[in-house]
Amino acid sequence: MTTINDKEFRESKKIYFGKKKIKNEYISLKEFITKEFNVEVLNIAVDIVKRGKEKSNRVQVILKTDSDFKKYFFNPHPTDGVWNPNDTEANKRIYEEIKLNYRNILKLPDEKFFIIGSSFENIARQEIYGQINNYLPNKLMNELNENKIWMIKLAFTCTYVMCYNTSQINEIENKYKKIIQNKIITELKKNNPYDFISLENPLIVFDSKENFDNNYQGNWFYYFR
Repeated sequence: MTTINDKEFRESKKIYFGKKKIKNEYISLKEFITKEFNVEVLNIAVDIVKRGKEKSNRVQVILKTDSDFKKYFFNPHPTDGVWNPNDTEANKRIYEEIKLNYRNILKLPDEKFFIIGSSFENIARQEIYGQINNYLPNKLMNELNENKIWMIKLAFTCTYVMCYNTSQINEIENKYKKIIQNKIITELKKNNPYDFISLENPLIVFDSKENFDNNYQGNWFYYFR
């Protein structure tokens, strides 16, 4: 689950708002993960991933919050003294539990399976930002009316304030950062249907068209890589 368009996010959103329930076959596994790792599991999704001729079951554990996702996913298990972030203790234990007690949830019970974790809060936050992206940059440009600002752009959950020249960045940041921050927070709160998501301290990057053109060929694809 990586974007608001993913079916897992749409389903999890319905579960969050009480319009749908987690599938019965996943309830027991959800309860095991919740109790074992002290996290809030919002949903579990299982599908099939094809790699060439190979097929694998993908079990996606969708944690409600970013903090639970980090607790679950970023708890690496050391192997031969090397910390491998893709081989977490949580994944190992859930894998063994599924292998022993929950093979019935797999789409292809006789094939391999792997587990991934994702954060509902992270994608929901992108959704909230996406709603203000349609109008806020132009609104800010008009309200600030500052001829040293070339462009204001929202991407994912970050606001980019682009001056014309690199030498103008500090001046513009000192003058407008708090103003822009307050306006973003106000608009985000208007569009936030989730009672557990805090939208304080939005990420704002001050940069310049000069840097954008000279180091990224004036291309947003290169800039965001």
